[in-house]
Amino acid sequence: MEELRNSIVHKNLEMKIKLLGVELADILLVLFLSSVMNLIFGRTSISWIMVFIIPLIVGITLHLGKKNKPDNFIFHFIKYHLLPGQFVAREKALYEEKLRRRIDD
Repeated sequence: MEELRNSIVHKNLEMKIKLLGVELADILLVLFLSSVMNLIFGRTSISWIMVFIIPLIVGITLHLGKKNKPDNFIFHFIKYHLLPGQFVAREKALYEEKLRRRIDD
């Protein structure tokens, strides 16, 4: 029991993992893009552009685009633009009211 009272607690459990100032998820995304481009364009004459230049541009764009933005900014940005323009809480309430009327009848 005494070990629990004196255990070490790390304060940065939710800290983002960064490598050279870039998040690990962004690096993995760029590497994945590069590998897919290599599979598709690996034997063509423009392979060096598609395998090296395009993922580099995507990586730089991600790094500069996410600078000074909150966590999960890109996810929320995409979600904001894909979902409908308004949410109505009343529709759910009307549906539940209809269910209650059916149960009461």
